[in-house]
Amino acid sequence: MNDDSPTVGAPTRRRDLWRNRSFRWFFASEFVGNTGYALYAVAVVWLAVERTGSYALAGAVLGLEFGIYALSFLIGPLVDRARNLRQVAILGYAGQALLATGLGLLSRTDALTPPVLLAFVAGLSIVWDFTWTATNALLPAIVPGDSLFLANGLTGSSGGGNQLLGAAVGAVLIGLSGPSTALLLYGAFNVAALVALLPLHTGDRVGGPQPFLRELAAGWKYLAGGPGRPLLQVAAFGALQGFISGAPPLLIAIDARSGFPDSPAIYGLFATMLALGGLVGSLALAASAPRQRLGTFLLLTAGGEGLLLLAVAIAGPITVVVAGLWAAVGAAEAVYFSAILVYLQATTPTPLLGRTFTNTYFFRGTARATGAVGIGAAALALGFGSLTIALALGLFGLAAGTALALPAVRRLAF
Repeated sequence: MNDDSPTVGAPTRRRDLWRNRSFRWFFASEFVGNTGYALYAVAVVWLAVERTGSYALAGAVLGLEFGIYALSFLIGPLVDRARNLRQVAILGYAGQALLATGLGLLSRTDALTPPVLLAFVAGLSIVWDFTWTATNALLPAIVPGDSLFLANGLTGSSGGGNQLLGAAVGAVLIGLSGPSTALLLYGAFNVAALVALLPLHTGDRVGGPQPFLRELAAGWKYLAGGPGRPLLQVAAFGALQGFISGAPPLLIAIDARSGFPDSPAIYGLFATMLALGGLVGSLALAASAPRQRLGTFLLLTAGGEGLLLLAVAIAGPITVVVAGLWAAVGAAEAVYFSAILVYLQATTPTPLLGRTFTNTYFFRGTARATGAVGIGAAALALGFGSLTIALALGLFGLAAGTALALPAVRRLAF
C-alpha cells in the first residue's frame, strides 16, 4: 500500500508520509484541484449576480450545487464497487475540465442565460460528486490510520492555501476581465489535477461488486446502526450546521454590493480572506488533533462562528475589520468539515467508506441547498444586517441544542 510504513513520533510520521510516493502525487493533485475549485466558487457566484443583479439566482446556483452534492449518496455505492479509485477520480477531473471550459466560453456570450448557467452548474456538480467521493476514499488506501490526521492536516492546509491562491487569482481576474477567465482557468486546473494522479499507484481492489440496491442498503444500515446511533446523530448535526454553512459565499457578495463602493474588488478581498481562514483553520486542526474531545471542539466551533457572524453584522463598512472577521468565519468552516472527514476516515470500515461519506453528506448537502435558496430569497427582504444576525442566532441555538439533544455528538471521539 505505502512505499514506507510510518513509525512512531510526529516528526518521523511526517517524514515517512512525504517519502510515500503515492501520497506526494495525491497531495499534488489535491493542491491543483482545490485551487481550481476555489476559482470556480468565487467566479460562479459573482457571475450569477453580475448577469442579473439577483441574489435569488446566486442562491439558486449555490442551492443547486449543494443539492446535487447531497445526492452523492447514490454515487457512494458506485465508487465503493469500483476496482480502481484512481481511475474514477481521473475521469471525474476530465469531465469537470470539459464542462468548466464550456461554461467559461459561454459566459463571454449572450447565450449564457440563467437556465443555461444552472444546467452547467448541475453538470459540474454531478461529475464533482464522483471525483470527491473517489478522492476521499483514496487517502485511507495510501495512508495508515495513525497518520490520517496528519495527512488530512497537510492536504487540508494545502487546500486552504490553494483555495486562498484560487480565491485571490479569481478576485483579480474578476476585476480585470470578469468571471469567464477564472472559469477557463478552472478547466485548466482540473487537467493538472488529472495529470498528477496518473503516477499514483493503489492497485485494484479485490472482490466483486454486490447488486447496487444491496450495497445502497448496506451503507444506510451502517449509518443508522451502533449503540445510540452515533453516525445518525453526526449526520443530524451536519444537517443543522449545513443549513447555515452555505451562507458565507453569498453573504460576502451581498456585503460587498450593499456596503462598499468598489464591490468587485471588495468581493474579491472578502472571498480571499474567507479562503485564508480555511488555511488557518486546517492548520489549527492538524496541530491540535482533538481525537478525544472532538465533539466538544465542534460545538465550540459552531458557537464561535455565531459570534463571528454577529460581529460581521455590527462591524459596519470598515474594510480591514470585516475582512478579518470573514477570515475567522472561514477558519471555523474548515474545522468542521475536516474534523468530520477525519472521524469518518478513521472509524469506517474500508468497504463502506464511499457510502458513509456520501450518506452523511446527504443530510448536510440537502440542508445546505435549502439554506442557500432560502438565504438568497430572504436577502432582499431582511437586508444584510438582519439576515446575518438571524444566522448567528441560529448557530448559537445549534451549539446549545446539540449539546443537549445529541449526546453522541457531544461525546464524539476516536
